[in-house]
Amino acid sequence: MLYLVPFLMGVAFAITSVGFGTVLVPVLIITGHDPVFSKVLGLSSAALAILPRAFVNFTKDFKRSLIIALLVVVASKLGVLLAIRLPVAIVNVITGLTALLVVVARRFFEISFKGVNNFLLYIAIFMVAFWVACAGITGGILYVPFLAFFGFDIKLATSFASVAVFVGSCASSVYYAAYLPIEWTGLFKKLLLFWTMAFLGGLVGTGIAGKVSAEKFSKIMDVIIVILAAILLIKGLAETF
Repeated sequence: MLYLVPFLMGVAFAITSVGFGTVLVPVLIITGHDPVFSKVLGLSSAALAILPRAFVNFTKDFKRSLIIALLVVVASKLGVLLAIRLPVAIVNVITGLTALLVVVARRFFEISFKGVNNFLLYIAIFMVAFWVACAGITGGILYVPFLAFFGFDIKLATSFASVAVFVGSCASSVYYAAYLPIEWTGLFKKLLLFWTMAFLGGLVGTGIAGKVSAEKFSKIMDVIIVILAAILLIKGLAETF
């Protein structure tokens, strides 16, 4: 049953471009998986799901995409270093709060200014990359509204966000895996199944994207994210106090 989650998230991601890691990672943690392993599994699956879109956007603006990629790699490393030094309960609270922030950002931050400032772009990307790496989610639906807040139109924000999400998901999953003291051989089957289901879900979602309402899917995703975030917050706070 758990293997249906990456498939369904892949479908929803292809339709709405949001919510893959923000749902999958909390689900894994809540169902009893090791928090670090949950992030490795969720982030690596998300990277596979967004790879085609990130590749297209990377080729459109290679110079800035490369700078963003390098910034995200560094920020992700710092975020993971912070996360592994914090108690598990605190990290669960951070993940839950970030998931809630995702919904708030998507629903209320619709600010757009004229002009594009590369310096602000790089600052915004670095800040979001650090935070989502610490929380252990992909952060796609934080990047877009955050970049819009700093003055970028939606098309440009989405383009750079896909690059940041792909690089950040790859980097963070590798960083977390390096700190996970378990035998990977026995978990390869689970990883392969998750990656396969995420990819298949993305294919299905791409095929039906023009036939369903992205807005309805987006609202459903928001409800799911809020519920999962609340569970994680309660779990983290209960373990803390």
